[in-house]
Amino acid sequence: MYLIATDEAGYGPKLGPLVIVGTVWQLPATRPGPERMEQPIEDPFATLATPCQIGDRSLAVDDSKKVFRQGDGLEALHAIVSAGLLWCGVTQRAFPDVMAYLCPADLPAISRTPWLVLKESIPPAPSPVTGALIDHWSQSGVRLVDIKARVIPARTFNESCQSGLNKADLLSDSTLGLVRNLVETLPEAAPHVSVHCDRHGGRRYYAGPLLHHFPESMLQVRDETKLRSAYRLDHQGIQMDVQFSVKGDQFAPVAFSSLVAKYLRELFMESINTFFADRCRESELPKRTAGYPVDADRFLLEVASIRQREQIADFDFVRMR
Repeated sequence: MYLIATDEAGYGPKLGPLVIVGTVWQLPATRPGPERMEQPIEDPFATLATPCQIGDRSLAVDDSKKVFRQGDGLEALHAIVSAGLLWCGVTQRAFPDVMAYLCPADLPAISRTPWLVLKESIPPAPSPVTGALIDHWSQSGVRLVDIKARVIPARTFNESCQSGLNKADLLSDSTLGLVRNLVETLPEAAPHVSVHCDRHGGRRYYAGPLLHHFPESMLQVRDETKLRSAYRLDHQGIQMDVQFSVKGDQFAPVAFSSLVAKYLRELFMESINTFFADRCRESELPKRTAGYPVDADRFLLEVASIRQREQIADFDFVRMR
């Protein structure tokens, strides 16, 4: 049995890309039927959320706000993401190569956005750390099979909004397109797939977006409540159970996707801050930004003269929604 988990980072900010990550997990062959997967944080995934003690550090797959805090550095996120990439066989270290693996469809848009182009390598976390994490996570028999992402810069975001999508539509459309791509990479002998997503903004109803991305499927609405929206799809011989949950990142595979998304977005925000710092005059040095609305407005004022010199249009840099 396979499980796909998705989450995002950067849905609320005004600056920087929206990053969506999907991870694919293989469950032990002895795992009971799919109905058990509707229960959050249950074996075999509980091991991911259990802290792994490595020297004087304790690392766990948890809410990204607990694993990462602004000003604390990326060390914990870096260790978890490094271990995840190695676990599913990704050994590339140059950032363009990592992105070519994670989000090949978005590379053209990223390469056209100079403040998002990262050329340096991502050094792996120390092998004792990644090895300990992989050994710890593997104890219950689960295996991380794949990681894929969408990275949506401001211009792509704004073009989608101009076409008629609101922010929640864009998130649902991009997430379910990613899920569709991941489902199509699964082995043919995958009769059941369980898909777990954090809820998209305030959206409760997902039948329309699901049928848009799986038009050849039969869909059954199982639940559409304040806390959970659940559906069953019969997709080309694969039974897919799909659910969108409030606080879905309390389930460890969704939390893992959230951590990867957060890590990638932080790298891109570092690139944005460095881009403007490198081009400013001494009197213009802007305070760093995380891209959230109030602080983004402050940052935009501070870099206005740089943006004018570099001819950076609002449409290319600032999200309209």
